[in-house]
Amino acid sequence: MEYGGDVQLCNPSNRFALLLLSLMLGCTHDVHIDREAPSRNPSKNWRKVIKKSTKSDDGVDYDFIDSRPKPLEKYLAWVAEHGQHSDWWGESKEDKRIAHLANAYNAMVIHSILQHRPVTTPDEITAGLYQWPGAGLSRGTRYRIDGEWASLEKIKSLETVARYQDPLLWLLFHDGTVQSPPLQWWPDKGLQNQLRKTLRGLLKTEAWLAETDDGWAAHPLFFEHENDFVEWDDKQSLCDWLSPYASGEAKAWLEEHAESCPLKSLPKDRRLNQPDR
Repeated sequence: MEYGGDVQLCNPSNRFALLLLSLMLGCTHDVHIDREAPSRNPSKNWRKVIKKSTKSDDGVDYDFIDSRPKPLEKYLAWVAEHGQHSDWWGESKEDKRIAHLANAYNAMVIHSILQHRPVTTPDEITAGLYQWPGAGLSRGTRYRIDGEWASLEKIKSLETVARYQDPLLWLLFHDGTVQSPPLQWWPDKGLQNQLRKTLRGLLKTEAWLAETDDGWAAHPLFFEHENDFVEWDDKQSLCDWLSPYASGEAKAWLEEHAESCPLKSLPKDRRLNQPDR
């Protein structure tokens, strides 16, 4: 019997790919939190900071968070050692698993932006070979979570959205831009209800669903992950998927165009979501 794996490894192009992969993994930025993990979950204080730093519709008050670093640092130190594996959360704790990953991810994004200030967009963050826009933060930056090092992209895409295959989960993740889902603390119970409520609220704003001269345009997030929204929920189109969450004229238009769906994407805006100074 021939062992195809051994033969493939001898291929020069495959050896180059493995070398490149090892170099990229070696050039990630591992963020070490210089603090002992608290004995008790410190998320309550971090939730308070989130609430106070997002009171304005203009974005996140990074100066406020930066002036009170302990709640964020303690939370990240605790997250590093806790989670579904370390604490033996069973499959029945699905909301708790998902909320933990999403809240940890969002805290990591905020912490990373603070570490790289001043930046005008999270896309300016780079790490090692991850120099292209967005890659330094999402792929090149790693934090410890549940006892293991993981990139932000792994936490978001592989551990959460792809695992549970629920398109609503894309709304959990705040990426630090003015166009990202708003920063908030996600509950470990009733998560689906909270996600639906959040989406209905977002679709009432022109930043997420706006009328145009010849129809309607929606947030770029829906188009970036269009297959997930349509295929995972067995819908005809994005119009079909969005219509139950919309209201008024938008809902009627989406329902009317459920099959053909001439819905357009709103322009992308990757500016940092902070109030104008």
